Parts: sequence; C-alpha cells; structure tokens
Amino acid sequence: MLDSNIRLGRATKQARQKGTKMAGRYNLSYLDYGGERSTFGVWLPTLNAANIAAQTTLVGDLKTATDAITLGNPSNYSIIASQVDLSGSPAGSVYAQRENKWLVSFTDDVSGANGTTTIPTADLSLLATNSDLADMSNAAIIAFVAAFEAVAQSNTGHAVTVNQMRFVGRNL
Repeated sequence: MLDSNIRLGRATKQARQKGTKMAGRYNLSYLDYGGERSTFGVWLPTLNAANIAAQTTLVGDLKTATDAITLGNPSNYSIIASQVDLSGSPAGSVYAQRENKWLVSFTDDVSGANGTTTIPTADLSLLATNSDLADMSNAAIIAFVAAFEAVAQSNTGHAVTVNQMRFVGRNL
C-alpha cells in the first residue's frame, strides 16, 4: 500500500473549481546512479470517493511491480496531482541510468489503438536471452504486466493489454 501522505495539486483544484471532470494519472519518478531524474506515467480512471481506495491499492501494486523491474531509486510518485516524495538519493547501482528504459507497448482493449510508455532505469538482467525484449516469463515481468493491466488505461479511458516490453536507450 502506498503512503497516504499526499498533497492536493493545483491542476486538480483548478479543474474542480471549473467543474471539469479529469481522468486520473499516475507518475513515478526514479533517480539514476548519477542522480538524474526520469518519470514513468500511466492514465487511470477518474478518481472519486467511491474508487480512490481501490485505485490507490492498484497503484501501490504497480509501484511494487515497477520497482522490481528497474534499478533506479524511486524518488516520488503522484496520483492525479497528489505527490508523495519517496527519496532524494541517487540509485545504488551504476547500471541504474535514466537513459536505459523499458518501452512498454500496449493496446487499448476497446478501440485497438496502440500506445506506449517508458520506464527509466530498466533492470537489464530481465532481458530475454540474446534479445532486447523483456523475458515475459520472468516473475518480476509477469507481476509488472499484471499490475499495469489492473490499473493503467489508454488516453481514452479504456483498459489496456501489454504487448511487449523492449529495452531502449533514450536521452529523455
């Protein structure tokens, strides 16, 4: 379960004042070995009093699963515009570089539209043999995919299915 010490952000306050209904968003930032920050994020259902506890639990499962497939030090996460600071310390592994990313490819379960997101500080020990693809039979990868699919949505609000995870080097 995630720490409940959250702060309401400006974007949510402004949307509420205007009566705008916002989709949820989860962002998780990591620090690499050099102390550089990079962020992974996914869309969530619109959060409300009826689903906030369940969605927070699902996001906690996704954070745990994401931590298991990366080497970086988690520094903070946000749910919608709520931010929780986790750490300001660089990662302990020299291989935890923000440029080493998992490119997660997924498909919208309703429209069939494809989407991607990246996760910094990929743990390359989870690659399939002689490949730049994640070993989808690895327990940490299986747990991540299950947690991702349980909470992530496409930008149109539909459930998604993970197609693959590929190691990419990006300076983003």
